Amino acid sequence: AGEGDASIAPAFTVSRDSEMEAFSQEFRISRAGESFSWMAGFIYSKDESTETDVSTHLASDPYLAIWDIVGILEFGLPGDIGDIIANGPSGNSVGNFEDVDRGSETESTALFGDVTWYPSDNWKLAAGLRYTYDQVEYFELTRETVTIPESDIKADETFDDISPRINISWLPTDDITAYGTISKGYKVGGFNASQDLVDLTFDPEEGWNYELGLKTSLWDRRIQINGAIFYFDWTDLQVRGQDVRTQRQIVVNADEAHTQGFELEIKALLTEGLTLDVGYGYLEAEFDDFPNAIDTDGNIFDASGNSIPLAPENTFNVGLEYQFTLGNGDAYARVDYSFVDDQFASADNSPERAIDSYELWNLRVGYDSERYGIQAFVENLADEEYSSAIENLE
Repeated sequence: AGEGDASIAPAFTVSRDSEMEAFSQEFRISRAGESFSWMAGFIYSKDESTETDVSTHLASDPYLAIWDIVGILEFGLPGDIGDIIANGPSGNSVGNFEDVDRGSETESTALFGDVTWYPSDNWKLAAGLRYTYDQVEYFELTRETVTIPESDIKADETFDDISPRINISWLPTDDITAYGTISKGYKVGGFNASQDLVDLTFDPEEGWNYELGLKTSLWDRRIQINGAIFYFDWTDLQVRGQDVRTQRQIVVNADEAHTQGFELEIKALLTEGLTLDVGYGYLEAEFDDFPNAIDTDGNIFDASGNSIPLAPENTFNVGLEYQFTLGNGDAYARVDYSFVDDQFASADNSPERAIDSYELWNLRVGYDSERYGIQAFVENLADEEYSSAIENLE
């Protein structure tokens, strides 16, 4: 059961019976040499999932008007709907909210290869290519309820992609590596379970990543400093949302979007057995062209210029660990602190749906030997209350 509006009044019950099967197989062949190496491979995977969802909306929900229960006569349902709305079949429910069988099958085949050339002791050049072919099948049988009409959908679609990668690395010393990478990413398209607001099919997502980085090991390897700056350019970014009327998950493609930022990591051996880890990340994530976004009320609006949901601008972590020999093994104690900046939960950047920043403390102690190990830990030591996501249920 759920209550959806953060009140004490229950709003709905949900029953979901799901089955999933997955198979994957990968083959590789490679050869390594002093000045040249290569690798080639093949991947096949098949994922199947089916589910039956039955949900019932309760008369105790204070937001029945928002769900448009009163407007169900537009579907022309037979019977004494007024009594069902007022009292429910047993006086507690307004009847089935959703009764649906759905499932999908995705077959994916990929061929990939990578070559690396060492023109000198200080340079490394690498290039790779991957071809992916996906076949996606989908079915959805919806039985008529008080909010959703009957439907029977069967669809299939094929997607393919070619993704290259180029990397150049410079190693002026054994302890310093500078690199630059350009690579393309791909995410298969699929089908929406609700078509009231969006099309049945959503497009695959593609993106180009541009990255420059530096890795160093200094002072007799007592300190490591790694840093990277990046820019990621998205096409047809898949943005997840929810149809407020049917409560089904949907995906909308944002035409153009980008992220850019930098990351810094420092690991230092302060004294014998005492190690300090520090990390900081800055991220700017923005929709560049998204005229067909859908807000939490089911309205189409232009989200161009808005922040991408669930993308905190600042993240920070620090950890301190002490390790020492005890008997025939090693004992250790570690404390970690992390900070996650505030972020939006929806593409409309609604302040009411913003997720506040939060801080976490974790503690871990343990002992490892050749034959056994034991550890104890406490996560969220300060008992911080925080949200990691917000569903679009109103």
